[in-house]
Amino acid sequence: MIRRTLGVATVLALLVPGSASAQVWLKDRAATEGPGVKAGNLEVHPGVGTELGYDSNWFLRSDSSDRLALNGAGNGLPVVGLPVLRVTPSISVGSLSGDRMGGAAGDPQKVTFRVAGAATYREYLSSEWSNQRNLGGNLSLDVQIAPKQPFGANLGAGLVRTVNPTASGDPNLMFARNDALANGELVYSPGGGTLEFRGGYRGRFTSFDNNESLGQTEHTATARARWLFRPRNALFLDGAYGSMAYNKNTSDTRDLAPLRIKVGTSGLLTPRIGVLLAAGYGDAGVQSAASDLGSNFAGVIAQGEVRYFFDAAALPDAGNADSASSNAVAVGFLRDFQPSMLGSVFTLNRGYARATYLWQGKVYASFEGGASSIDFNTLQFTGGNSAGQKRANAFSNFRPDVTVFGEYRLSSALGVNATLKYMSNSSDEKLLQDTTSGSYVDLNWSRVEAFAGVRYAL
Repeated sequence: MIRRTLGVATVLALLVPGSASAQVWLKDRAATEGPGVKAGNLEVHPGVGTELGYDSNWFLRSDSSDRLALNGAGNGLPVVGLPVLRVTPSISVGSLSGDRMGGAAGDPQKVTFRVAGAATYREYLSSEWSNQRNLGGNLSLDVQIAPKQPFGANLGAGLVRTVNPTASGDPNLMFARNDALANGELVYSPGGGTLEFRGGYRGRFTSFDNNESLGQTEHTATARARWLFRPRNALFLDGAYGSMAYNKNTSDTRDLAPLRIKVGTSGLLTPRIGVLLAAGYGDAGVQSAASDLGSNFAGVIAQGEVRYFFDAAALPDAGNADSASSNAVAVGFLRDFQPSMLGSVFTLNRGYARATYLWQGKVYASFEGGASSIDFNTLQFTGGNSAGQKRANAFSNFRPDVTVFGEYRLSSALGVNATLKYMSNSSDEKLLQDTTSGSYVDLNWSRVEAFAGVRYAL
């Protein structure tokens, strides 16, 4: 029974999204940061938020009554809803920006930086499940050298701790993932920024609290060329190639050498309508053994997005549209591949929509939602008595998700808010535990999170 429980915990932890992402109010600096506190040539933005809410399915269990479904009610693991208290302190420290602090613009700064950190503590208000309490968070450093100059550089580093639940409910099997991030790039932009060339590096070093073998090391070289042919329109070419290696490959993992090359355009079709179109080629570069069934991705990758901006004064720069925070609505589609600790890689096709709006500085609302098809190739057992036999036919997970956030600002620093999230997963295939018992992992589940709270942030 212990081996079965561990197997269920492992499989589901590999397939679920992280649960320690930043709270919604931390994702949009322009909409949620006030003037801050001036300390010499620095500005400091401290904050804290407290929320009380309900998680309908923290363990991501299935409601199946089939006794062969290892993660279902029929096997003694019913869906459990839990009341939750979340506390999220945060702080950022950065170079003084004249526009944010009310000062006059001066000579361009030679070096700017920002350090930001946040942590979310979750306390489950149930005597039976209080052992699920956990702590996630992130810390980041971003440095810009000679911004808006012909020669410059960007440097960054970060730490992210993400907590994933497991169907077993055993806190000792909970997957806590720790990512250390590093990046750097050189920027050359002659001609007043009409042309721009970037070359850089990204590194990711991952460890798990309870499974050392799944640790990963990833190195990626990046390159980008951009031609700004109108004030807010650009053509670009992006490329990235790297390697991703596990500390120890398991029966479900293989090292990768991912390659992505894309060409595209971004900018404004009209003063209020923006577009992003990009397409290219991607290859996951799965380092498979000769006996493995095919599990690689090699094919078209693409993204298309249309945005409508309500506030013409806040329109983004074509070269870095995602950095702008605007009252806007966007719809788009993404096709890509992602590494997976089950089957090495999966194909992602996702349609999405998002919108943000700040009304009179008092009411802030955001919406983000979409539907993803997460596609796996045929899986086989590669160890034990079932080695070489089929575990699952090629299958797809259909995953819709919605996040709605609303906040009323009682003052520039104090707000009351509510967050509603929905996510579900449905699959057309079962993941067999072995080829003899008939037991399997049911990939069908749904989850609702509803929270209301208050935050204070300068």
